[in-house]
Amino acid sequence: MASLRDLAAFGWGVLVGQSPTPPATFQVPAGDPVSIGDNRVQEWQKAAWKLWPRVGELHYPTTRLSRQTSQLEWRVRVNARELTPDSAKRVIQEVTTGIGPQEATYLLALNDMVAGEAWYVQTDDEKFEVWSVLEKDLDKEIARVRAAGRMAIRMHQPDPTDTSKADSSVRTAIGPAVELLTLRSLSQAQARSRISQAGVIITPAEQLYAAEDPWEQNLIDAMTAAIKDIESPAALAPIHIRMRRDLIEFVRYITFPRPYDDLIDRKIERAVISIAQAQDIEPELIQGLGDSTYWNAWAVSMDTYQAHISPRADRIGQLYADVAEKLRSDNAVVEITPDPRIMLARRSSVRDAFDGFKLLVVGPAYVREAMGATEQDAPTEEEREWMMQLFGSGRTMDRERRVGENPGPARSSPDNASVMTDADIAEHARKALGLKLRDAWRNTPHRNRLSGLLPSDYTCYIPTDDIAREMPWTEVIRDAVKEVAAGDDIERLTSWVIETRTTPISALVAMEEVNA
Repeated sequence: MASLRDLAAFGWGVLVGQSPTPPATFQVPAGDPVSIGDNRVQEWQKAAWKLWPRVGELHYPTTRLSRQTSQLEWRVRVNARELTPDSAKRVIQEVTTGIGPQEATYLLALNDMVAGEAWYVQTDDEKFEVWSVLEKDLDKEIARVRAAGRMAIRMHQPDPTDTSKADSSVRTAIGPAVELLTLRSLSQAQARSRISQAGVIITPAEQLYAAEDPWEQNLIDAMTAAIKDIESPAALAPIHIRMRRDLIEFVRYITFPRPYDDLIDRKIERAVISIAQAQDIEPELIQGLGDSTYWNAWAVSMDTYQAHISPRADRIGQLYADVAEKLRSDNAVVEITPDPRIMLARRSSVRDAFDGFKLLVVGPAYVREAMGATEQDAPTEEEREWMMQLFGSGRTMDRERRVGENPGPARSSPDNASVMTDADIAEHARKALGLKLRDAWRNTPHRNRLSGLLPSDYTCYIPTDDIAREMPWTEVIRDAVKEVAAGDDIERLTSWVIETRTTPISALVAMEEVNA
């Protein structure tokens, strides 16, 4: 058996880069078993995967972020030369043979989020699979794959105290998740328990006149009829029982006191908050989006990507690069990095599409797609000529076709007038101001002043000084007018909307009808 000095000499040689001869024999010291390389499932990883399918507060956010990660595209560089998008896709398809890039990325990201560790394995048929740390006989299977000359690459999020082990934010959520399951089980048990609600009824034995007396069974049937059929009239009708007069006073009803946790809902809510704050996600993803808009309810923001998706995507890209290098025979250096542009791109609204069309950055097909139309909805040549004659080359709508006229100051030339009526533009501007004021006063005592008011009427009922303390309201009106008014009408309409801010919209419409 090799001595400690022989072992020390061998270790020092390895450390300084020499190639010493290993000791002839040595014995593994007693203690924890030695596993293959850096692989050993940790107890918290088992607990995390056990809780994952049972606790929605763990399942939903991890699945959602993993699915979002799977939507990434990838940039590929070979020897510092970036490949074209088509060539990059072929490389990604090659390194995910048998599973596909989206599913491979999803499984890698999900394993990384839950257990902080995943194995990317090349199987017998030269295809790839993602194995979790709970794979049956993982050590033996990894050894078998490597012995056959195929790839088995470990991707893990290193524990800062022991980088050979994995770590995950779900690890810190295990305690609150177990508590949440316990509290929900208790809540269900309390809801289903009947003994504390129904109690026990005691009747005198003398009531049984004979063995075949149906009195007791009739009582049970009457008491359980509504339980068997919730639509039964017995749920509302009183129970009729006949009993000897001298026995009635001996009937007793006994309830068993059993503590009922009235605060269990608060405890459950507190456990959910703990889970949300423990994970590597925005807490709002679990607790709710709150004051969300359509945009931030579904989109991936830059903050979300940089804080929660990018680090994980970088690890996946490095794994793909390692696989690509091993599949090549030219010893080329491959770099694969995530490309989040498609994920972060904001879906254009119809107005954005129109603005882009006017700036000559998108074509008619893009505008039709944003509107939900198809190429079959495109106008024919005859229809296009008729439209040009009718509308001209821009907002040059015939003024005689407009409904209502502006009661305010002199307007611009008819060839550059706004298509919307002035009252509509005034309502749009007031509504924009009202919505901003509502957001500013959402969590303040001022919110009571907005009760029952439409946003377009705020300027009629709320003093301008109060609004000015919250925001530069004239600029808000100007910006809103710019959104819908023609360029030559902006100054005129902005001044007019400000001057008529205390006039109800209905009065402005009536003035237009009178002046029409």
